[in-house]
Amino acid sequence: MAFADGSVKFIKDTVNSWPLVPNEQGGVMVPSSYYTLNFTSTGIVVTFNPGPPVGVWQALATKAGGEIISADQY
Repeated sequence: MAFADGSVKFIKDTVNSWPLVPNEQGGVMVPSSYYTLNFTSTGIVVTFNPGPPVGVWQALATKAGGEIISADQY
């Protein structure tokens, strides 16, 4: 994985993440039960539904949730 500071690190295969399921286009996606999309005049707002915790990959991709990720999780 490449980081914003230019460093590159290997990521464990056992990283905690949400499951991916096949979609109609032949790709994979996060199950829609994990999130809600709200379309507003300024764009799309993603809200995480209560229930399953945010996975490490999802936490790394956002700053809005204020998640704290320890180094042993990646």
